[in-house]
Amino acid sequence: MEVVGVRIAMHWGQAIAGEPLNNFLDARIAVEELPGWPTEPISENRLLPGTPADHLTAMVNDRASHLAVDPWIPRIAGRIRAGEHSVAELADISGLSVRQLHRRCLTYFGLPPSILMRISRLHRAAARVPRLGNPDLSNLAVATGYFDQSHLNRETRQLAGEPPTKAFAVASNVRFVQYPPSGRSVALDSTR
Repeated sequence: MEVVGVRIAMHWGQAIAGEPLNNFLDARIAVEELPGWPTEPISENRLLPGTPADHLTAMVNDRASHLAVDPWIPRIAGRIRAGEHSVAELADISGLSVRQLHRRCLTYFGLPPSILMRISRLHRAAARVPRLGNPDLSNLAVATGYFDQSHLNRETRQLAGEPPTKAFAVASNVRFVQYPPSGRSVALDSTR
C-alpha cells in the first residue's frame, strides 16, 4: 500500500482542511473524508494520469486557489516559528488574551501555542544537523534555545519518540508533498 501525505504550510492548514484542525488531532484522515473533497479514493482515480502524489498535489493546488487566509495567521505562525517570544508575549503582540490565543491556535494550527513553539524549536535544531555533520549535541541544544543537552534529549524523545541522533537521521530522509504559501506549484521535496 502506498501512502502519500501532504505537508501544508502552517498557516494554510485550516483553510485547506475546511474545518478546525484540532478536530484532527491524533487522527489519520483520508482526503476523501474531508469536507468539500472528492469522495473517491485518490488511488482509485484512474482517469487522471500520474501518481497518487500527483493527484493529491493537484487537489491541494485546486483547493488553495479558491481560498484566502486571515493575515493574522501567517504573522503569528512566523512568530511561533522564530521562537523569540513567550506565549504571553505572543498574545500581547496579537492583541489577544492568552486563552484567546490558545483557542485560535487550536483552530488554525491544531495545537496550542506552547506545543507549536516546542515543535518549532525542535525543527530549528534538526535543520542545523545536516550543516554540522555529526554535531555536538550540547552546543546544538544551547544554539537552538534549549537549556542544555538533557533538555534537547527530553524534548526530542517526547515529540519524536526517539533520541536526537536517531530522530535527526530519520528526519533527513523524509519526503513530503509541500504546499508553499506563495502559490508556486507543489512538488515532492526532500525537507528536514
